[in-house]
Amino acid sequence: MYHNGQTIKLDKAEIHRHETLCIDYWECKAVDAAEQQIFRVVDPDSMKNFNNFLQKIIKKAKQAKYPKNKELWKAYYSARDMFADMQYSYASTIHKLQGSTYETVYIDLFSFLNNEHMSEDDKDRLVYVAITRASKSVKLFVSFDRNENAQSDAFDNLNTIKRLDQEDMFLKQVLS
Repeated sequence: MYHNGQTIKLDKAEIHRHETLCIDYWECKAVDAAEQQIFRVVDPDSMKNFNNFLQKIIKKAKQAKYPKNKELWKAYYSARDMFADMQYSYASTIHKLQGSTYETVYIDLFSFLNNEHMSEDDKDRLVYVAITRASKSVKLFVSFDRNENAQSDAFDNLNTIKRLDQEDMFLKQVLS
């Protein structure tokens, strides 16, 4: 995973639903991170809904009068900053990946092939490039119903969880 200009190996990643924002997100813990250090990543399938949600808050904030507009801007930045800015491999160009080599390449083939925003030709090229970037192994992921199989185990990362829960409650209050 590539996050804030560095490659991160994940120790744990679980899918969750954010009811206020109406999106799915991944709660992640990096290898060697302190127990209270987690970060959230908007699921790629929810990114459009997330961006639409942020645009609605911006519109409301611009139309509102003080002090309501101040509260809405705080909600906007709170929601935006709740999630890490990630770069996904499918967002890289073919030319950018060519010449790179990775020990192991992971491909979520089901999601990738069902991407409606790319032509079949582009998908074939990207799969080829992804596979030929691996020096040792290629791991293919097969999708499953995330909601049905989501685990309900609580994270041990209480400090970050508590802060994120407080942000969630704030958004519910401001936006309801």
